[in-house]
Amino acid sequence: MANDQEVKYLVPGLERGLQLLLAFGEQHRDLTFAELHRLVDMPKATAYRVVQTLEYMGFLERNARANTFSLGMNVLRLGFEYIASLDVAQVGQPVIEQLRDISQCSSHLAIRDGRDIIYIARVSAAGSRINQVSVGTRLPVHCTSLGRMLLTDVSAASLNNCSRMNVCRAIRRASCTTAKRCGRWCSRIKPAAT
Repeated sequence: MANDQEVKYLVPGLERGLQLLLAFGEQHRDLTFAELHRLVDMPKATAYRVVQTLEYMGFLERNARANTFSLGMNVLRLGFEYIASLDVAQVGQPVIEQLRDISQCSSHLAIRDGRDIIYIARVSAAGSRINQVSVGTRLPVHCTSLGRMLLTDVSAASLNNCSRMNVCRAIRRASCTTAKRCGRWCSRIKPAAT
């Protein structure tokens, strides 16, 4: 935590509310009031008022049938608004760094823009001698493995719209088989990534 000088400016009620929210997690998605009280270090009356306040503000939801509480939509809203405020490259950078560290290969992050992809982040593998694309490079979506991966999430209607935009014949011929092939590849690597 912070030094003693900064600690004296803490708001105890806010700290207790956040402690209570942090009691929820993968192991504790739904908690009774008694379970919540056991998990946090505060008097029972204080815990009750904190729960009532968080429920009123939408940070906790009560399940009357099971007599339990779970995190409310406002917790998600805070998280989503924070993530939405971040730049995509900023959010993706740690992910591609981890991918590079695990695979020991250079990793890139790109977004699809119509029939092209645009590289928005990259990390090099140690000792990599391969000529890499720079951030900002635009390439046809079907010409790169990353682009073909992005095609796996494209509907048939979107692929048809792409071909109406005068996309080269190669993408029209290869789109369906590429998407199927990439989809099979993704399904094989998903278990390894978890």
